[in-house]
Amino acid sequence: AATRIDERLADLYFMLGGDDISKSDQGLIKQKMSGGQIANDDYYACRSKAVILISDGDPNGSGLHGTDDANENLHGHSKQVWWDAYHLFKAGIKVYVVGYAEFDDAALQKVTEENSVAATLNKTAWKGGTCRNPKTNEIINPNSESDDQAFINDSTLSYKEKICFYNAADNTALRAAVVNALSAMLQGVYSKTK
Repeated sequence: AATRIDERLADLYFMLGGDDISKSDQGLIKQKMSGGQIANDDYYACRSKAVILISDGDPNGSGLHGTDDANENLHGHSKQVWWDAYHLFKAGIKVYVVGYAEFDDAALQKVTEENSVAATLNKTAWKGGTCRNPKTNEIINPNSESDDQAFINDSTLSYKEKICFYNAADNTALRAAVVNALSAMLQGVYSKTK
């Protein structure tokens, strides 16, 4: 069964304000619990924000509206879910991707093949701002198609080094993948609160 990845990412995008952060659901994102009471979060702007997407990597668009169009403005209505990850990235929210499926070696080798499940997950991680080049340890620029193509076509990297999503075939691997994604999110983040 396919996953409605795009709709989930689009929901998050609009919940967090879409193209206008002032339209965000203030109660969900700008408040915190303090002493058992809801209080304004004075440190909201400096907190890093991220999403962990757990999927089998087989998007199906949004049913009736699902399309293969390469239109980045479809918000939840495209099978090219990386556009929804990209909109979150542009809004300051990174998207970490966990492939929760039994990917065998042959499936993972297809990470460079357009329209494969592995390529969909990989491109979603790249557009979500979480694809790191293992040679340089730098994030591959989500705004640059040429940077992504240079990374995917780099013959000095093995296919395993080109995988930008966390691979989890069972519950134990899923737990490890989520912990690794959380660790990556918190890397270099220091609290300014008491």
